[in-house]
Amino acid sequence: MMNGSIGRTVADLLLLCALHPAPGLACAIVTPEEGARRQQARIDSSKAEALALREEADLVFIGKLTQLTLERETIKQAPGQHLVLKTYQASFDFVDDIKGQYPKGQALTLTLDNRVFISCGPRPFRSSLPKENGVDEVYLVYARAGQILRTNHIPDDVQPLSGREEAHHLRASSR
Repeated sequence: MMNGSIGRTVADLLLLCALHPAPGLACAIVTPEEGARRQQARIDSSKAEALALREEADLVFIGKLTQLTLERETIKQAPGQHLVLKTYQASFDFVDDIKGQYPKGQALTLTLDNRVFISCGPRPFRSSLPKENGVDEVYLVYARAGQILRTNHIPDDVQPLSGREEAHHLRASSR
């Protein structure tokens, strides 16, 4: 009986997903005007999320990542199923405080699991975290109680065209 109810629940969820237009729209080809409208909506949403996260955080700053150390822990969840937790200790230097005051050299913790994110749209706002090889890179950092909530990479070598814009230009020029 239990397997039947689980199967029915899964089938109901799949039907709801199939009927909901959002998954199909995430990867849709749209007009330039619709693309610009969607991009502006994403920008507005990101600005609102940034303000809300600033309120939640006790520390917000821009800093250069000086150290990122990793500890791995494997947790057995069920036969054949394991969750790999990656816990990083991140330290920063050359800090420009926005909220609170980052004590120089304080290690902030960041824990990630082995989840995989697949989508045609932008990543969820809070999923932007330091790159594993991001030492010596500059980040905007949000933290609370010693835990990193989000980072946003601030590249020193900003290019006039993003990689996508450059590729689009090359494709358009070859026609």
